[in-house]
Amino acid sequence: MTASNALALDETLLSETSCSYRALGVELGPSDVVKNTHGLAVARLRALPVRRGKYWYYPRYDGGRTLYCRSVASDNDIRKYMHGDFQDWVDEVVHPDLVNSVKLGVNRRTGRLFSIEHIGRGRMRMLVMDGAPGRSPAVVCSIDNVGSTAAWADDSNWIFYTKLDDALRPAELWARNVDDPGSEIMLHSEDDKRCGIVVYANGGHVFSLSSTPEVSESAEYRIGADGAWIRNVLINRSCGLLHRVFAVDERDGTRRYLVRHLDSAGVQILSWANERDLDASVCMAKWSRVFGGTPGTALTDVYVVSNHIVVGMRADALPKVGVIDMSSAGDIFIVGPDGDADDLVGVRVVDADEDGSALRVALEYYTRQIRVIDYRYVDGKSVEIPFDMEEPDISTRFIATREYVRSGGVDIPMTFVHSEEVRPDGRAPGVLVAYGCYQSCLDPAFTNNWLELLQRGVVIVYAHVRGGGEMGSWWHEQGRGINKVNSLMDFDVCARYAIESGWVAEGRLGAVTASAGAILVASSINRNPGLFRACLLRQPFVDPHNVLRDPGLPLVATDWSEFGNPLEDQRAAEMIRSYSPLQNVRAQDYPAIGVVLGELDSRISNSDVVEWVERIRSASTSSLPIYIDAMMGVGHGCGDARFELAFWERELLNA
Repeated sequence: MTASNALALDETLLSETSCSYRALGVELGPSDVVKNTHGLAVARLRALPVRRGKYWYYPRYDGGRTLYCRSVASDNDIRKYMHGDFQDWVDEVVHPDLVNSVKLGVNRRTGRLFSIEHIGRGRMRMLVMDGAPGRSPAVVCSIDNVGSTAAWADDSNWIFYTKLDDALRPAELWARNVDDPGSEIMLHSEDDKRCGIVVYANGGHVFSLSSTPEVSESAEYRIGADGAWIRNVLINRSCGLLHRVFAVDERDGTRRYLVRHLDSAGVQILSWANERDLDASVCMAKWSRVFGGTPGTALTDVYVVSNHIVVGMRADALPKVGVIDMSSAGDIFIVGPDGDADDLVGVRVVDADEDGSALRVALEYYTRQIRVIDYRYVDGKSVEIPFDMEEPDISTRFIATREYVRSGGVDIPMTFVHSEEVRPDGRAPGVLVAYGCYQSCLDPAFTNNWLELLQRGVVIVYAHVRGGGEMGSWWHEQGRGINKVNSLMDFDVCARYAIESGWVAEGRLGAVTASAGAILVASSINRNPGLFRACLLRQPFVDPHNVLRDPGLPLVATDWSEFGNPLEDQRAAEMIRSYSPLQNVRAQDYPAIGVVLGELDSRISNSDVVEWVERIRSASTSSLPIYIDAMMGVGHGCGDARFELAFWERELLNA
């Protein structure tokens, strides 16, 4: 089970105060294996530098450690960085206090940094460091129990951040002058247990967003004449509008707002609005549309840079990036690769610095390492940046193809990744990958963990079921709450199609998932004995029936938006009971099962997983084994590449 998508809304936003070392969807840390955005273990990937003011900010690796650094910005230096050459860098500063950062923000005016650090069991702390030129890095202050978002105010001494409640929900918004410990003040407390608070900065303005998948409320914070912070609600939740707001200051001193919002059909729209039109009645009739999605082209992210608007989109179940010139009539230019028509490629924003002259994007593939290009706003040209990724030593080419299977009257995308030597002749083993929650997507990502299997003829199949976000917000809506049965049906249909299409041999199908995605896999093996040969689950959520009845547990109240509230909705209670894996174990043949647990997991009950395993061991009429790999000293999201490869080797390849 993971935090509600509403709580993580647009955490990849790169504003003037936000510098993410999770560029390209990779969490950086001291371990040898990290995870990508859909929870699947990948080999270490050097993240790209982002520019903030006069400096590049970047991580590099030295003797198994992650060093978080900055250096004076230079186009020549960035090419050296891509090739791993740091010997000639000028004025490099290493911040030794940054060990396990999940988010790092830079104040371009002072060079001060904030780093939000994991400290275990779902808790985090924030360190604020003095990063001014000519000074050695030093911790200015430390703030405990923070959430995963923070932002510098335009007044460079003030920082905004959230604090967690007992259920790990970012329930309060605080601010303080980092030079004055007595200045800390709470600005907002979120009483609605379904909501969490996200704080972000845009153009020097600080905003908060309280949101569920159904509705949100945005507020802006300004300092008054008396020096106190004033909370100004821009769009009230009573309007019933799911949205996000961005500010744009015009040269004449006026301010306009960009509002990303949903229309009545659940399609994302981007509109201009004046401040006077952001009132309690939401005068949407006065808003001017900038960009409108369709059911096949969904808007996902917005970045305001220079005289342009950069938008993240989804088209054909893949991420795309577009640029809109504010001075034009709203035409959009799609930034993307040339000559990749024969492959599935996703395009993501890496760096959209507000003052930058170029937009940096990453081209991501299922079958090869990433490419990086800079799109120049002035002439509209794209320049590829040399990126010295170590290519795997393989003797065959990999291919990714997209097929669709009909489920419940809807075409479900499936991605098949395989060696060029593999044919759909019903002979190859295969592994089905799925998640289907929180609008999370199984987007292109070259994972070294699959290399060994791909080279040995295994077909990796991604099932883009409803409940994810591959087709936009409406795709998520069709797979959450009372519609969760659609996700389950889609998964079963995709599993059978993997075999019926000939890509996977009958009796040689495996499945892999993580966290809340386990509801798909673990419930499917209850319904479909003999369909799967082997299933691997990382930190699986296997007891929604009981967990969702206890709002005192971490994240449960926010997860009601995803699965339904069994305490108030009898229909939701019956549906959850019908698919809850733990309650539906029965006497039948079960596949081989591998489970990876983290000792310090704050989101999943390890005891629930052990009980589920014991029930299957007692009920199964097959002789196939169940393994538990308990990893000490780690929490949710962990993976064990060696154990997992050994599991597939024994239970799928050599079965």
